[in-house]
Amino acid sequence: MDDRTWFKVKTGDERGVVGELPSVTDEAVPSDGWWLAAAGHRKADTPSQDFYGRITEEAARQGKGTGKVSTEHLLPTDFDYRRWKAELATLSIESIHQVVREVIARSALDGKLWTAGVPGYTIGAQVRRIEGDSYLAICAEGYYDPNMVAVILHSVPDVNAEDWLPEPGEVLGIKPDLGQIVFSTIIPPRALARLIDDFEDEQASS
Repeated sequence: MDDRTWFKVKTGDERGVVGELPSVTDEAVPSDGWWLAAAGHRKADTPSQDFYGRITEEAARQGKGTGKVSTEHLLPTDFDYRRWKAELATLSIESIHQVVREVIARSALDGKLWTAGVPGYTIGAQVRRIEGDSYLAICAEGYYDPNMVAVILHSVPDVNAEDWLPEPGEVLGIKPDLGQIVFSTIIPPRALARLIDDFEDEQASS
């Protein structure tokens, strides 16, 4: 396997090969980094089942007729890059959900407006108890993107999209500024309790 540089990875009886990511023109994928191309088990006493033996034979077959080995098949494919983008998007959404839920929990505990930042946006939450109901206002400042707004509002459990009201004026002490949007709703008691419990558990474990 000398057509490009590969490095061995070892842990216990598991083995792998790692190489640098090839350069690509798509700005949405990493331009540098490492790629775990293949992995298996080390079985030196059984060559037919040994990871190194099998991958070496595989590279020889891929280069058959050229007089050289070929590890081209071990490089990332379009499918791998699409999967990477999907995983990154999922992680980004989960991160936003966590931020939104945390500012809601903090506001519910002390009654103040709490804000936090995510890439490209500042997100705030205000919770107030009014006549037995918990009112929630969410504000977001940044480039308006309806998909981002949907992600932010979807962060709140047990609140459907149709339960949110856009607020053109002041609500719960929040005055919409230029470039800022505000939505409000009544958050169910069980959902709010869940957010507070999750936040307190995380604080206790950190």
